[in-house]
Order: sequence, then C-alpha cells, then structure tokens
Amino acid sequence: MVAFCHIPLFDPDPTHNPGDIRPNDTDPKYSTDYALWQRTCAQMWTPLLQKAKCQLVITAHQHQYRYDAPTASRPWAQIVGGGPDLALNGKSKRPERFPTVIDGKVTNDGLCITVYNLQTFQVLRQFTFKPR
Repeated sequence: MVAFCHIPLFDPDPTHNPGDIRPNDTDPKYSTDYALWQRTCAQMWTPLLQKAKCQLVITAHQHQYRYDAPTASRPWAQIVGGGPDLALNGKSKRPERFPTVIDGKVTNDGLCITVYNLQTFQVLRQFTFKPR
C-alpha cells in the first residue's frame, strides 16, 4: 500500500517545526502557521498505516527531495518530492531544490518507483517495494 499526503509525516531534523503545540514544545519558533512535518498526523496515522501494511508514504511541501528509510517505529518509507527554486533570471539560489517527478509502475517484482530530477533530466533514484 502507498499513501499520499501533502505535508511529510516525519522529518529527520528534530529542530524542525512539527506543526503542533505540545506542552514540552517551548521553542517559540514552533507554531501551527507553517509546519515542516506533521507530528500529530504521524501519531494518529502510523497505527493505521501499519495495520494496512503501508510500505511507502509520498509527500511534498518541503520543496526539497528526500528519502527516509523505514525504521522499527516507522515501518514505512517516505519520499518527499522536490520543488523548484523559483529564482530570478533562472539562477538558483538553492541548488538543492530541484523539481522532481515520482513515477510508479506495478511489475511482477512489486511496485517500482522512479524519482526523476527534472533539472538534469536524469533518474535520481529507483526503489522496488515487494508485496507484503
């Protein structure tokens, strides 16, 4: 199973705004105005994703490609799609931000995901998820 949502359900940087306010989140930069990921949704949805045997969550929002491998507490992988740095005069101020296309195809081997970098017109990464 693959799930899609706009805002990532995980971020490897513990200082990134999780989009919720909890009593122990005393950092003033945490607000509900702009979240880099959604801790509340992750906590609510992870048991459902596990029950559904979800293997992959595809998200966007951060405008920077990233792959997060599954872990024991988060048994699904996450792909964050990249978006362009809309710089003036075509010169990027942030070259780590490039547009991506995430393509999926079901084969006899399972679900084959290919991530394309549209700035270089090359395959960035390929993944195969075997049926569970």
